[in-house]
Parts: sequence; structure tokens; C-alpha cells
Amino acid sequence: MSATLRWRAPDGLDAGDIDAWTGLAARAGPHPNPFAMPQFVLPAARWLTPSKPPRIAWIERGGPHSPTLIAVGAFAFARPDLFVPLPHLCDYRTPHTFRGGLLVAAGEEGAAIRALLSSAPNGRRWRALDVRNLPLDCAELESARHLAGSEGGDWFPRRVFARPILDVPAGDTPVLPESKDRRRHRRRLQQQGALEFRLLRGAEVDGPAIRAHLALEHAGWKGGRGSSLLSAPAQAAFFREMIAGFAGIGAAVLMETRLDGRVIASSSNLLLGDTLNGFKIGWDPEFADCGPGILDEAALIAALPAQLPGVRRFDSQAQQDSYLARLLPQRMRMATGTLALDRNAARAMRAARWLRPLAWRLERDG
Repeated sequence: MSATLRWRAPDGLDAGDIDAWTGLAARAGPHPNPFAMPQFVLPAARWLTPSKPPRIAWIERGGPHSPTLIAVGAFAFARPDLFVPLPHLCDYRTPHTFRGGLLVAAGEEGAAIRALLSSAPNGRRWRALDVRNLPLDCAELESARHLAGSEGGDWFPRRVFARPILDVPAGDTPVLPESKDRRRHRRRLQQQGALEFRLLRGAEVDGPAIRAHLALEHAGWKGGRGSSLLSAPAQAAFFREMIAGFAGIGAAVLMETRLDGRVIASSSNLLLGDTLNGFKIGWDPEFADCGPGILDEAALIAALPAQLPGVRRFDSQAQQDSYLARLLPQRMRMATGTLALDRNAARAMRAARWLRPLAWRLERDG
């Protein structure tokens, strides 16, 4: 039986729907997408885009009386622009959405993508799918490219980059070699007091831990530039609700670096399936010359075999030139681009190539 899609509004979901959506993560394939979870999408819609809530793609198998949820995604309908000169669907985007795509049950990627590509939100037809930060070799993109190609469509990459990651082996084997810089920084901190690293999970991610994390994330260059979470009340409210939601299902993980009991660095992470996903980090500028951020991330990774033994990947969710690129030895290719659904859409995308330098310049200047 083929899958069916219903377009839903975030405020039209009840507690049973949210439970079913949350439970879908347990049936997802390797490295599921935390940014397609209700614990992320619903706070983001409430606080970050209240005037432009996403449309929820609710994809099921089975009859009307006993459907099985197989995939959920958040999207927006977009008019033609310089990047995509066609009516198109784009994945839901916020400043904190570091990966696009669906949350989909293992083995159902093809059926979910087929249902998505044949849908018409609010009765409007669209001719292209624009996605951001999708793993280049994921089953979703592979299925979408195959289906579009069968209709004469094509994939038009706009940006490809290499995200720092670390695949974690099973067992107690240390997963990162020690470096001279980290040893030196650790010694310098130990000379100033008792150094401790604490991993907090679930209910341990409480009010004091969240307040310390937000304060440290604000204390550095992000606060000075006005891009920290505490720089805008709505951003901070989003984070508090989002991290509390993940903590409520045991999926929020904070690593704290403490000096004589004082938190001097803190990283927030989202645990989903076999993957720990980095989210935010902050550290006390007073200790910046001791590399507290790198020490905190290294301590998190070192703790995985004993404290989170089911984790098989740490996905930094960072850009390829992030400071984490110096710590993590592996890379995952990520892509932003547009899928033209048929031959005419592909022609329109090719014809508009001359506009793209202008589009990039306007996006950069904006």
C-alpha cells in the first residue's frame, strides 16, 4: 500500500500526534534528524517564526482507521526567487536548523519521498524542492533524485561542504588521540583549581544548568556581536523550551567544564538514535587562553563509550571551518541545492544560472 501525505498546521496537533511523532525516532534509520523532531519544530514555530509557521508533512501508511506514521517533515511553500525561479517547496529554516530533511522510519525513505513529491500543500502545485544542509549520500536525497530523474528532472547543487564528525567504535577504546595543546591547556587550568568534567542528561539538564549554558554562550563573541541566544528574548525562550522538551525524553545532553565548582564551559547536544548532535557551546572569556571549549568537547567525546555507549556518531552540526574541524578527524559531505521535479523545471533552473551570482551577492549583503 502506498504512503499518503496530509499537510498539517503545528497548532492542529494534539498530544497523541506529538507522541506518535516523537516515537517515530525509535524506528528511524541510522543518524536520524533531530531538527525534524517535534521538540525542535514546535518551539521554533512558536518563538522564531510565529508569523510564518511551517506546514507539517504528515506521511502515513495504511487505511484511514489504522494508519502508521512513517515520516514527518516541516516545510514552507515559496514563490519563485533568484535561486529557484519556480514555485517551490523548501525545508523549514531557522538560524538554529543545522540539517534539513525528514524524520523517517528505516526503509521508508522512498515511499515518504514519493508521497512528498506528489503533494500539493494548500492545493498549490510546486515544481521544485529546495533543501539545505542535507547529507549528500542520504537515502532521502538519493530517492528524490531518482524519482525526479525519471520525469526528466535534475538535482542542482548550490553548495557542498564537509561537516566535521566522528564515528565512534563500540567498546571502551578511546576515540580521540590526546594532543599537546589539550594537555597543556588542561595543566594550566589544573594549576588554577580543581578541574572537573560533568556530563548531564535528561532530568539533570535542569534550570541552573540551562542558565549557566545560556550565560556562557552569551559571554563570548556571540554576545558581543548580538547573535547569542540571550541577545533576543524569543531566541532564549526557544532554547529553553526546546532543550526542556528534549530533556523530557532523555535526549538532551550537556557537558560542563568546572573549575572549583564554577562552570567555565558548557556544550548542549541532542541525542537521537545512535547519534549525538552538537548544538551550542559557550565558555568563560576569562579562561579563553586555556581552550575551555575544545577541552569541553574533547571530554564529551571521551565520555561517550562509558556514559552513552549506544552512540556511534558524534555529528558536530558545524561548518567545515569550525574550530571543531581541528578536533574531529572525519567529514560528512553536506549539500544545499534544488531538485527540479520534471523536465520543464530543470530547463528553468538551467536558464536561470546567469542570475545566481546576483542572488549570492544579495543574500550576502542582506
